Amino acid sequence: MHKEAIDLHKLSQADIQGLFQELQGRQAELEAENNRLHQATKRLEESFHKYRDLYEYTPVGYFILDKNGVIADANLAGADLLGLPKQELLQQPLGRFVAPAGQEKLAVHCTRVFETKKRQVCELELVKEDGIQLDARLESIPASTKENLSHCRTAISLISEQKRTEKMLAQRNRELELLNMAGQTIISSLNTDEILTTILEGVRHLLDVVACSVWLVDPSTNELVCRQVTAPQNEIVLGWRLAPGQGLAGWVVEHGEVLNVPDAQADERHFETISEQVGLKLRAILTVPLRIKQDIIGVIQVVDQTANRFDPTDLRLVESLAATAAIAIDNAKLYEQAVHDAESKAMLLNEVNHRVRNNLAIIIGLLYLEQQYVDEQERDICEPMMQELANRVQGLATVHDLLSASEWTPLPLMTLARQIVYACLQTLTGNKHITLKVTPSPIEITPNQAHSLALVINELATNAVKYAWPSQDKGKINIRSTLEDDMIVFEFRDDGCGYPEDVLKQKRSNIGFELIGNIVRRGLKGEITLSNKQGAITTIRFKPGD
Repeated sequence: MHKEAIDLHKLSQADIQGLFQELQGRQAELEAENNRLHQATKRLEESFHKYRDLYEYTPVGYFILDKNGVIADANLAGADLLGLPKQELLQQPLGRFVAPAGQEKLAVHCTRVFETKKRQVCELELVKEDGIQLDARLESIPASTKENLSHCRTAISLISEQKRTEKMLAQRNRELELLNMAGQTIISSLNTDEILTTILEGVRHLLDVVACSVWLVDPSTNELVCRQVTAPQNEIVLGWRLAPGQGLAGWVVEHGEVLNVPDAQADERHFETISEQVGLKLRAILTVPLRIKQDIIGVIQVVDQTANRFDPTDLRLVESLAATAAIAIDNAKLYEQAVHDAESKAMLLNEVNHRVRNNLAIIIGLLYLEQQYVDEQERDICEPMMQELANRVQGLATVHDLLSASEWTPLPLMTLARQIVYACLQTLTGNKHITLKVTPSPIEITPNQAHSLALVINELATNAVKYAWPSQDKGKINIRSTLEDDMIVFEFRDDGCGYPEDVLKQKRSNIGFELIGNIVRRGLKGEITLSNKQGAITTIRFKPGD
């Protein structure tokens, strides 16, 4: 001690001052560290209390389970969920509160949490201490990230509300499926009864009601007629008639409003006779009008034996289907009317076609018959004339057959030309071999133009056979058609001797050319040009028909 005192005495005043300052700095550091520890402890306590409050008072049941599923801790909501005080739950196996069917599921659930060290979820049925059964959802996570995991945290929530939501979604999906099916039926079918059966059966099964029906207004009597109805007793109700304004259905037609009657037995508008006939005491009845634009054409009616059966959701569904059914009924009526009109038109057209064809055949027969009674002296003059007339009539018959086959719609010009020339060649060629080439073209002509062109083409073909190849036994005919400057250009050419000069200069003509010229100018409102180039060329220009 004496030596230490001596050593201290040997220190200078400056050394002592420095040592004192160093001690003060260390004291300040210790105080700052102590303050940090104090603040950290305070925050830790606050966090603990917050976590504890959150853990204890959250509405979801929280449990700490060991590897055997034994409850090591639980919050207040968990204790309330299982129906025991918290202290009595501790060291109890959670399996005690699980229905027998869920015991194995719980064991697998806990095992997988500890094996995978990952979140696991399962659903099972809990049984409270008082015996009440609850559908629950278990979600468990490891209690720590340590290698030797000993506990897991489990949250248990009731899924009754969730199941109710899922049920509502499933119901909505079924409604959408029914609406989609009804729409698909309308697209794929125009049969009113088939469409209504699909809609009514869908509503009956979806709403789980006794029956559904569709009543339509009979325009001739204004009565409501049951057009379609589901079982039971559908054979009794089908075809039933209600007087105007009679029953709930009649009231809806008159007022054009939806009617949801909670108990038909207490509503004086209810037509009780139907209930008596089918042997069912109908209570809740929902009636929705079928509306097309501003007109009420009938109603859809849904009935059940339970009162207060239909809610706003049911009403919206039936209203949607009523709109669909009204469209289907209107489309079917339009289709039926169109079919009837088409059948009437077809019958009339067939009759006209038949008579025209017969008359043309009679005319041709008369012309050939007349040739047999011509005097010998006049035969050389009359027979060619008769033959030309017969050929012209035959051309008209050919174009008439083509138009009949196409139901008097526009004809492809090249098809007409080919048929007319073939018919002419079969009659006139004799020993000559004539080759026909028709260049394909998309141009079509109207029925009126077809009649005019049939006569023109027949005359051109007849003229070619008679005059184009006077010293030859074979020849070629080429036909083509184009569209130039909004004009149809029809060209008929042969490889014969060509037109005589006086014909080209229009100094000489005959009945055939006079007929062609008049038809082109008056019938087709067009113009005709004759020329020669390796044979005779006839070019006709006219406007496409409307």
